[in-house]
Amino acid sequence: MRTRLALAALFALLGCTKAAPAVQTVAEIEPRIHALNGKTVSVGGYLGECAGFECRLFVDKAGWDKFVASANGTMEAIRRHNRGEKVDPSALLFTEPQHLGIGSGAGFDQKAAGLTQRYVVITGRITDECRGPNNEPGCIDRSTDLEPTDIREWTPAQGAPANT
Repeated sequence: MRTRLALAALFALLGCTKAAPAVQTVAEIEPRIHALNGKTVSVGGYLGECAGFECRLFVDKAGWDKFVASANGTMEAIRRHNRGEKVDPSALLFTEPQHLGIGSGAGFDQKAAGLTQRYVVITGRITDECRGPNNEPGCIDRSTDLEPTDIREWTPAQGAPANT
């Protein structure tokens, strides 16, 4: 009798616990940002840098690399333009690969500091305040597509791409 009661109590306790949200990718979340506004999600992706005015979660390392190359190319074109050199106007345009801007919750940057340049899972609340009607990014600096509450490493064994 006691064994049955103990098992019943254990099953009741397990049934009452709330499971963590399943990990979704940046590629799955970003196109649905307006529909997910206000919802808590766990999203996996590649975190390049995260401090000060910059924190973005990319689909993969290739997206981060493209972002850095575009930023560097745009800055060089601006410097050439400012020196009076003729610059193709398209060189002044900055292109952003698919990403989510990560806000700065209490202590988040400190937690994220040891996890940059790798795949991570960030849990937080989705906001669409920095996205236009066609989902185009609209905020400069620290955009808040995801207001973070937690961050952890995302390993290939857990479904992350290889960190290459």
